[in-house]
Amino acid sequence: MPLLPDDLFKEVHGFISLPEAELLYTLATQVPINGKIIEVGSYQARSTIALALGAKVAGAKVWAIDHHPTYEIMGTSFGMGDNAAYYANLTKWGVGDVVRTINLPSSQTFICWIDPVDLVWIDGDHEYEQVRQDWYMWSSFTDKVALHDTAGHHVGLNRLVQEIVMGGNWIADQVVDSMTVFKNIAKELS
Repeated sequence: MPLLPDDLFKEVHGFISLPEAELLYTLATQVPINGKIIEVGSYQARSTIALALGAKVAGAKVWAIDHHPTYEIMGTSFGMGDNAAYYANLTKWGVGDVVRTINLPSSQTFICWIDPVDLVWIDGDHEYEQVRQDWYMWSSFTDKVALHDTAGHHVGLNRLVQEIVMGGNWIADQVVDSMTVFKNIAKELS
């Protein structure tokens, strides 16, 4: 039995696969009641909806961070039109009650964040300096981080994944398609 509705992938544009979305849903269902999930990079809300549907089951909330900057990469344009689609999709899928949208860059949100986080999902800027900053900022609040596009196609992410693994505090706990879920083993040992 599928964890997510089939039409989610027909109606909501995005770059995560069905198995990745189902893993996000499952991870969100495992967050404790009143738990907090941070999402860096929401695009048109495909991953946001998967997280939010799981968060509803758990009684948790999702903070979706994406300022929807205007840019183009590999022939695809991004911008405020994606922000409009994001809000329409949250409404259509009935998850606005568990999603807290933050239309700011991740670094601006981080400077005022104080609470522990149960799960972080990073799928924002893929350039090394930016994704590295997102990792080190948000991983400081949690012991579980899911990182997208780790299948070797992005130089910046490849470099970061090597750095994470070589650091010795985090292990790749689960891998599905191009998503890796890292678990902080240093926190378990302390």
